[in-house]
Amino acid sequence: MRVTDMIVPLIIMLILLHGILKKTDVTEDFTKGAAEGLRTAAGLVPMLVLMLTAVGMFTSYFARSRKAGLPAGMRPPCAYTPHIGQRCPCSRQRTV
Repeated sequence: MRVTDMIVPLIIMLILLHGILKKTDVTEDFTKGAAEGLRTAAGLVPMLVLMLTAVGMFTSYFARSRKAGLPAGMRPPCAYTPHIGQRCPCSRQRTV
């Protein structure tokens, strides 16, 4: 058995040993911490949904504008960053 396989069980044993030596209720502290973590996660879910929706909207907009063949002035700015000397696919200029 490798040392890396023993890290998590050792950490759990150290936490339990610390709780026993300090004479605290480890189970109660664990459930309080888990409840607090769930409240934090529930507060983050609306922002994650909003961010993923915005990314999906922008991605579909860029994909649709490229497929539609819009003139260069009406297309969104290019998100492609070419290397030096390469040509940008939506421009006729070479990078310097």
